[in-house]
Amino acid sequence: MGCTRVNYPDDCWNLTTPPELQAYGDISGLGVLISFLGSAWFAVILLIVKYFLVFDPKVNPFQREANHTNDENASNKDIGSKNINNKDNSDEENLQCSQLTSPETDWWRPNPIDVILLGYIRHPSWVRSVNKKFPSLESVLDESLLNVCDVQVITGIGVLISGFISLSCGLSAYHWQMIVSLGWFSSVTHLAGLTILRNHLRAHSWKRNIRFGLMFILLVGLIVSLVPTGYFTWKNPDPNVNSVSSMVDPAVCYFDVRIANHIRQARSCDKSRTLTCHDENLGLTPAFQTMIISIILLAFGFFTRSTKIFKPLSSFTNIKLRRPLSHHYQKFLVRLISFIEEKKQTDDQNSSALRKTNILRILLLWPSLALLVFFRLIADFFSSMLVELYWLVVAMIWGTSGIADIRRNLETGNRLRGGILNEENQWTFGQILSVLLLVAPLFATVSLFFSKATSKKELEPRNGPSYDMNRSMGSTRDGTWNMCNRQGTSEVIWY
Repeated sequence: MGCTRVNYPDDCWNLTTPPELQAYGDISGLGVLISFLGSAWFAVILLIVKYFLVFDPKVNPFQREANHTNDENASNKDIGSKNINNKDNSDEENLQCSQLTSPETDWWRPNPIDVILLGYIRHPSWVRSVNKKFPSLESVLDESLLNVCDVQVITGIGVLISGFISLSCGLSAYHWQMIVSLGWFSSVTHLAGLTILRNHLRAHSWKRNIRFGLMFILLVGLIVSLVPTGYFTWKNPDPNVNSVSSMVDPAVCYFDVRIANHIRQARSCDKSRTLTCHDENLGLTPAFQTMIISIILLAFGFFTRSTKIFKPLSSFTNIKLRRPLSHHYQKFLVRLISFIEEKKQTDDQNSSALRKTNILRILLLWPSLALLVFFRLIADFFSSMLVELYWLVVAMIWGTSGIADIRRNLETGNRLRGGILNEENQWTFGQILSVLLLVAPLFATVSLFFSKATSKKELEPRNGPSYDMNRSMGSTRDGTWNMCNRQGTSEVIWY
């Protein structure tokens, strides 16, 4: 893409005829899109595999390690020790548990949705079979996810920086929308990866903080980048047809709200003269509503992931918000039950009073109990890792379809159909290199898997007895014992 300088803001105020759209293969080339989307979807697949095969919902991510182990010992973790269906902890084990569990994390409880689902799916014989065939699966998945998520956040920041630099060169609204979509992929994938890897990152807080800081930079840049997209309502992408906005407009013109509104008003026509004018309210346009929803989802997702990753925020939401609300509501239910029972005993001989008591029980007590269970289910459901993965898949599908729609809009423009897409779809060196770079995380994952398997075979003869003892006792990656973790039992505590 050549640099055609935009005299900002004078050219934007006098933007009557849209400029010629130039191809920008480094942003919207077919190879670049395949590489970007492929790596993002590869991360999603790794996250799903980790959740259903090795993710342990009963491991407290905020538990202080009693004995810190290095990464080599961590690779010897036996996923068969993750006995999600364990229901027979003895009193002696619970006593040991209380000695190793930190009071600072006593508020934490395993998510019942994840515990029940994974306990149902992971049959003991199936878990043993997976552990025997793939003994280093979790460590391979963790390292692979870290690598892929790091690539996502770095490329996301890089594509935003490239876009901001290109604004002065007349970067089109079409390419800016593509940049925002690619940044969306990076943010969603990286946040989900940080959440499901919080157990691993707990032992490496500086790595977690660096990645979280990069995610915050990407989030701020993405929110700023989303603002001008609220004006990108391309009802007709052909610049020869009257439209509120055009995908060939310089994107920099839409960063100033006054200029953006001026462009909309200048391109609106009198409805009495033609029936093809587009003079709808900006707040009612799909582009503006999508922009608002995207910003809200990004901010909300960043906040919810922050509460899961950092102990102070997680403990605050549980101790200061959820637990007091539950406690006060339970007190209300106890008083309500006491009131109904007292009224029943007082008016035991009065049939009309008994009917009133039954009415109170049916119309007030039972709905109140149902409401308590409902809100607890909602809270547990939306805080579960299952929903985390569900929203990740939904966001990825939505983002992929959005990129497809952007390119489809470009194809429908008669002026643009023949040249720009053909030029961006050419398999030049940059496009081929981007696709080849997609093979890197796949190759790294396979290499990690075989290297871990080889190192495990070399370690087993020397450390066989101690390793077998660790397996029988349920040694976990963080140096604690599953049988001693208070959250390691299948008991689900509602509060």
